[in-house]
Amino acid sequence: PAFRALPLAGLRARLAEAGIATEILPGGGVYPASGSAREVRDKLEAFARRHGARFFFQCRVKSILLDNSASVSGVELADGERLAARAVILAGGGAARPATGSDGSLLSAVRRLGVPVVPFLPALSPLPLRERFFFGIAGSSLADARLWVEGLCPADGGTRGALLFTKTGLSGPAALNLSGAVSRRGAETLRPVPLRLRAEAEADGNIWRHRLREGARREGVRVGERL
Repeated sequence: PAFRALPLAGLRARLAEAGIATEILPGGGVYPASGSAREVRDKLEAFARRHGARFFFQCRVKSILLDNSASVSGVELADGERLAARAVILAGGGAARPATGSDGSLLSAVRRLGVPVVPFLPALSPLPLRERFFFGIAGSSLADARLWVEGLCPADGGTRGALLFTKTGLSGPAALNLSGAVSRRGAETLRPVPLRLRAEAEADGNIWRHRLREGARREGVRVGERL
C-alpha cells in the first residue's frame, strides 16, 4: 500500500520538493545526487519542520495510549509525559543498529496492545565474516554476484547484485538483501551461517583467485588450493 500511495516517481518528486536531487545509477538504485547522507538528513528535517513537525530527543516511549473506544490517542514517555496524537506511526528501526535506539524496546509497548510481534532480528545490514582472508581485499567489489545460504537453492534463498568486500565482511546490495535470511538461519541453528558466492561479473575467475590469495597472504592466512 505504501508503494502504491507513493511510487518511485512520486517519492523522487517529494524529495525534490525538499531540495534533494536524486539520480538513478546503472544498477537501478536511486541515490542522492550529492552522495551526502548528511544533506539528506538535514534537508528532510528542515522540510518536516516547515510543515509543522516537532522533534523530541533523548525520549523513550513507554506505552501507546488508547481512548475509551480503544483508538490510539497518543503516547506516554518514560518520564511520564503524555503526548496526544490522532495517530501514531511506529518506526522502531532495525536490530542491526541497537546503539541508535532501535533495540527492540518499542516492541513491548506494541505487545501490550495485543499486536503479534515476530522475532526482532537484524536485516538490511552488512554481513560479518569469520574468514579473515577476505579482509585483505577490502575495498574490492563485484559488479554482479550471486550470494546464497549454503543448503538453499540460489534461486529460492539467494540474492544477486553488486557486492563489496570490507574489513569485516561483505556489503553492497547482494549482502544487504540476504542479511535477513542469514539472521533467521543463525537464530534457528545458533551457529555461524555458511554462505556461497558466485561471481557473475566480468572478471576472470583466475584473477579473483589471485586477489584472494594475495589478500590472505597480507592477513597471514593460508588458503586451500581449491579456492
